[in-house]
Amino acid sequence: MSVLLNALPRFALQEGTSCNLCHVDPNGGSLRNDYGITVASSELSRSQGSDRIANYTGMINEHLRVGGDVRFLNYNTIDEGQLKSAFFPMQADIAGYWQVNENVGVFAEQDLLRGQNEAWLLWTGLPLNGYVKAGKDLPAYGLNVDDHTSFIRGGNIRKKALQYEGLVFSPYLSPPGIVEFGINVGNFNFSQSISNQFINESSSGGFGEYLHDKAFTTRLEWWPALGRINGFLGGTILQQDIIHLSGLFGG
Repeated sequence: MSVLLNALPRFALQEGTSCNLCHVDPNGGSLRNDYGITVASSELSRSQGSDRIANYTGMINEHLRVGGDVRFLNYNTIDEGQLKSAFFPMQADIAGYWQVNENVGVFAEQDLLRGQNEAWLLWTGLPLNGYVKAGKDLPAYGLNVDDHTSFIRGGNIRKKALQYEGLVFSPYLSPPGIVEFGINVGNFNFSQSISNQFINESSSGGFGEYLHDKAFTTRLEWWPALGRINGFLGGTILQQDIIHLSGLFGG
């Protein structure tokens, strides 16, 4: 018996390039761009190839794109011979991107379950295929996967016998004010950001913080290829006051 397994980030590894190939956000995740819509309609839809799915773009007009992410968890147990089933909402986000011109756009996203939101301006087309992003968003630490219960994000919300598990990136974490710049040269992607304090709900909107109190995040990705085999290797360093996080990721 053979079973098909897919790792994350699935399509980035298939294409041998960064997650920003398919997403509006340079760090990947959330709203897809034109190419991401094409990939999703052919690879992810239950009715692959249908005209209604294939023609969907999320474009309201020539400047505005709207989309969202919805996930439910279905949990089944058998208790004394009886099947018990529960549905748990994991994610309900709505997002929009306003393309002001060829190089400037504005992104906004609202979490309908927890009330969190993010909004930022993106300026692309800079030297070395660079960009600048400024607004309200979480720093680009590690892999921006959908599953927040993963230990590389926030772990399980309801912990079992552990006081702490996972990293600090719980879905209840409020995005801070941030400025980020990045470059993409060949198979290398580099980004550096500075944001207000956000770990342990310590953010006060940035007021009263000295520069050395801010959160600094450095990220580097490399996408090597050997024939038809694609690779992925990256690392991130985050420093906020006395808190230091660092990690490697790849595939």
